[in-house]
Amino acid sequence: MTRLKEQIATRTVNVEDVDDIIGVAAELMQADEQTLTLQELEEVGHELDIPAEYIDRAIQTLKQRRENEARARTLAVARRRKVRLAAVVVSIVLVFLLAILAFIGQANLRSSLAEVELKQAQVRSVMQRQLEVQARYQDLPATPDRDAELSGAQNRVYVERQRYDQAATSYNESAGGLLGGLWTTLFRLPDRVPLSGEIDEW
Repeated sequence: MTRLKEQIATRTVNVEDVDDIIGVAAELMQADEQTLTLQELEEVGHELDIPAEYIDRAIQTLKQRRENEARARTLAVARRRKVRLAAVVVSIVLVFLLAILAFIGQANLRSSLAEVELKQAQVRSVMQRQLEVQARYQDLPATPDRDAELSGAQNRVYVERQRYDQAATSYNESAGGLLGGLWTTLFRLPDRVPLSGEIDEW
């Protein structure tokens, strides 16, 4: 830019700039050719029997219309920006809510699974005690005390298996739902745990 100013000051032009200068001059000339002075416009109106006051009013009306169109375009751009911003905000809120839902869902499933594992451990424990009771009374003759001990040990196993089945059913129902299935896949949790009748070895 400094070089061009120096050339203009000395009234010389670099050959490399000639094409650019001619291009800009042509654009300016074309812009001037596409404009009329107010006097020329009024002369055109006079030839068409349009009084000068109507030309002035038409200029003001056209100016107002162009300003309104520009304002409308500005408002449309602002509305589009607001819509885009609202869409971004809604997306962020949805992602945030989904993250909270996922956290709560997987926490509930993990808690339910921990309950299943606890009940399974309790079944194993009472089954082990049942075996110990059976071994203790295996060679003894049948007595009311012996029968009561064996029956009690068997009942404790039955009760704990029922409790296990309740916990397993609760987990399976949670994991089997639409969101539960998503959480089990996402957090690598079992999609189902077996009921007591489906377990061969405790």
